[in-house]
Amino acid sequence: MGKDYTIKEAFVELDKIASDLEGDNLEIEEMVPKYKRGLELIQFIKKGLKDIKIEINKIKEVLAQTEPYVVG
Repeated sequence: MGKDYTIKEAFVELDKIASDLEGDNLEIEEMVPKYKRGLELIQFIKKGLKDIKIEINKIKEVLAQTEPYVVG
C-alpha cells in the first residue's frame, strides 16, 4: 500500500473514500481510482483482522495449556 498503515488509518481513509463516492463532487473519471483504492484498503483491513484473530487464538492456546496459579 505504499507505506505501513495501521488498520485504524486504513478505516479512516476508507471512510473518506466512501464519503467522496457518495457525494456529488466527483467526476466519473475520479471514481474508478477511488473505488480501486477502497478495495485495496478493504483487503488490507481483512488481512489485518485475520492476522489479529490468529494471534489471539495462539495466545488462548498457550493460556489454556498453562496451569492456574494458586495463591496460598
